[in-house]
Amino acid sequence: MKRKIIIFSLLAVLIAAAVLGIRLRQSRETEQIPVKSPETAKKTEPTKPPEPAPKKESPRLRFGPKNGETLAYRFNSYADTEIDFSFLMPAGMPGNKAPQPGQGGTKTPVKLKASGELRLKYYDLEPGIWNVAAVLSNVEYLLNDRKPVYAKALIYPFAFKMKSDGFLSDFQFTKGIPSEAEQFAKNILYTMQTAFPQEPKSEWKTKEADMTGQYRAAYALISTDAAQNTAAIGKRKLEYLFTRAAQSAINPLISGSQTRIEKTQTDITIPLKGAWILTLEQQEAVSSVAGGKEWNRSTGSFSVRRIEKDISGTFPEKFDDLLAKLKYNPAVKEQYYATDDMFDEIGAKLDINAALEMYKDLREKHPENAGRYAEKFFVNYLRQHPQACFDLVGIMDKDPKRERLDQSTQLILWRLITQAGHKEAQQAVIEAVTDPKFSDLTHIRALAYVHDFEHPESFVSDALWQFYKDLPASSQEQTQQELKNMTIYALGSLGSEDKLNETIKPQISSRLVENLYNTDKPEEQAVTLAAIGNYGGEEVIDAVEPYFSSENEEVRSSAFDSLRRMKDPVAAETLAKHFETESSPKVRVVALRTLKSMPPTSEGVTWANKTVMKTEAPEEQEILVGVIGENLKDHPDNEKTLRELLKKNPDNRVKREIYKYIAPQ
Repeated sequence: MKRKIIIFSLLAVLIAAAVLGIRLRQSRETEQIPVKSPETAKKTEPTKPPEPAPKKESPRLRFGPKNGETLAYRFNSYADTEIDFSFLMPAGMPGNKAPQPGQGGTKTPVKLKASGELRLKYYDLEPGIWNVAAVLSNVEYLLNDRKPVYAKALIYPFAFKMKSDGFLSDFQFTKGIPSEAEQFAKNILYTMQTAFPQEPKSEWKTKEADMTGQYRAAYALISTDAAQNTAAIGKRKLEYLFTRAAQSAINPLISGSQTRIEKTQTDITIPLKGAWILTLEQQEAVSSVAGGKEWNRSTGSFSVRRIEKDISGTFPEKFDDLLAKLKYNPAVKEQYYATDDMFDEIGAKLDINAALEMYKDLREKHPENAGRYAEKFFVNYLRQHPQACFDLVGIMDKDPKRERLDQSTQLILWRLITQAGHKEAQQAVIEAVTDPKFSDLTHIRALAYVHDFEHPESFVSDALWQFYKDLPASSQEQTQQELKNMTIYALGSLGSEDKLNETIKPQISSRLVENLYNTDKPEEQAVTLAAIGNYGGEEVIDAVEPYFSSENEEVRSSAFDSLRRMKDPVAAETLAKHFETESSPKVRVVALRTLKSMPPTSEGVTWANKTVMKTEAPEEQEILVGVIGENLKDHPDNEKTLRELLKKNPDNRVKREIYKYIAPQ
C-alpha cells in the first residue's frame, strides 16, 4: 500500500490546518506564561477588535457539562495554501538546493477540504474537570482533491480532558494510528477551544498555540441574550510570539522565518450555562517570510455548529472502558508496509548496498539537517523491500571492526530496522538474537533494540523466552550472563503499556512471574524484578509483594523498581507502605526515585507531601521535592508544602530544588 501524498504532505497538512482555523492550542492558563524566542515572529498590524458589550457587570463564564452528557457537532473547513517546499526540505535531498536569501523555488498549491461530525461524551473526573470521549464520523477529507491514505484512520475514537475555563489537554488516541490523523482530530478540537478568564471580564487575553506557533489572543464579550441564555464572543489574534517553522532544523534559512497575521476573526456563541460552545465561525489569512522571500501564504475558514442527534451507544458507560478500547487498533500492522511514492521512486532499483550508500551520502553531506530525511528514506526502503532487513543484519555482523559502517551508523541502522516494524524486520532481529551463526556482538546489539518494536509479534516473545531458558542458569562467562539478563529485560519491555499488541501481554506477565517464583538466587530475583519494572502491569503487584521483605538489599531495591511504570494507585500505596518499614538509606532512595518516575497519582503526590515534612535526610527530601514540584500544576496546594519545608531551613541542595518550582518570597 502506498501513500498517495505530495512531497512532505504532512507539512502541507499542518500548515494548511493552521489557516483552517484548526488550531493546536496548548493549555495555557494565564497571560503570565514565559515565552521564548519572540524575535522569530512578526507582529501583525492591529485589526479592528470586536466591540465589547456595553459596560455592565460581566457574567463569570464557565462550561459545565453533566456526567454522561453527549454532544454532536457538524463542522466544515477549507484552506487554500501556497507553499514553497524548497524552504521545508533538507538542502541535501535529490534535486533540491538550499534557497538563498531573497530566492526560493516555485510555490505549490495545497487545497484542503474537510467536513464531518464530531461526537462527544463527558465523564466527571473532579470538580471543574471532565474526561471527554470523542470520535469523528462521516468525515470527508480531501488534500488536493485526493483522499490521503491516513484518512481512513479518522474513524478511531480518542479522548481528552476539558476544564470549566475551556482549556483542553491530555489527548489520548487509539494506539498506532498515523500521526496525521491524530493532528487532524487535535486541530478540530483546539479550534473549538474557547478560553475564559479566571474572573468576570468583558475583555481578556490569552496565550495559545496552533500549528503555526504560539500567539497572543484577545477575546471580547460582545453581547448576552437572557432570553436564549447565550452569549456572543469575539476572538482575534494579536501576534505570533514564536513559530514552529522558525524553531525547525529542517533548513537553516527558515530559522529566521516570520509569520504575519493578515486577517483574523472568530465569532463564537456559547451557552451561559451549558456543556460547551454552540457555534463557531473563523476566517483567517497568514503569510510567512524567510530571508526576504515569502514561502507560504494561506487563507482559510472553519465553521462548526451543535446539532441535535441521538448518539446513544456511541461511547461506553465507563471512561475506563473507552481507554481500554484505545489500546487496540486492528489495522495497525498495515502501516509497516505503507510507503511513500517519492521515496519509492528513489529506492525502487537500489539493492541494499546502494541504499546504504544513498543513506550515508545524505547524512554526510548535510549532517545539520539531512539526518531525518535520510532516516525516513531508509525506513521507507526497508518497508518497500522487507527482505532487505536480513541483508542489513548480515552486513553489520560481517563488519565487527566497523570498517564499512562506523559504530554510530550501525546503532542508527538497528533502530531503523525496528522502525520499519513489519514481520520481516522482527524476524531478522530475533534471528540475530538466537542464531549461533551470528557473533556475540550482534546478539547483544539485537537484544538492545528488539524491545523497540511498536507491535511485537508473539513469535518474538516466544523466541526470547526460549533463548532465555536455553542459556546457562549461572554462567561464569560474563558475556553469557549479560545476554541472559538482557533477554529477560527485553521480554519485559515487549509487554509494556506502550506496545500495541495486547494479545502477548498476559503471556509475558505469567512468564515473568514464573521466573520470579522458580529461583531462590537473589541475583536472578533482582534481575527479574527489574524486568517486571519494564513490563509495568499492575496485576503482578501481589507476586512482587514478598520481595519487599527480602534480606537482600538489591532484591528489595528491585522490588521497588518493579513499580515504576504502574499507573494504578495501588502501586503508589504499595510503595508507601513498604517505604515506611525500610531501614536501608540506599533502598529508601531507590524507592523515592521510583516514585518520581511513576505515572503521577493523587495518592502518590499526597504521600510525598506528608513524607517530605517527616524525613530529615537531604537526599530523600530532594527527590520528594521533585515529585511535589513536578505536580504543582495539577496540585496547586503543593506550593504550601514547599514553603513550609523552606521554613525548616533545609540543606542547600534541597533549597535549590525547591526554587526550581517556586519563586522566593
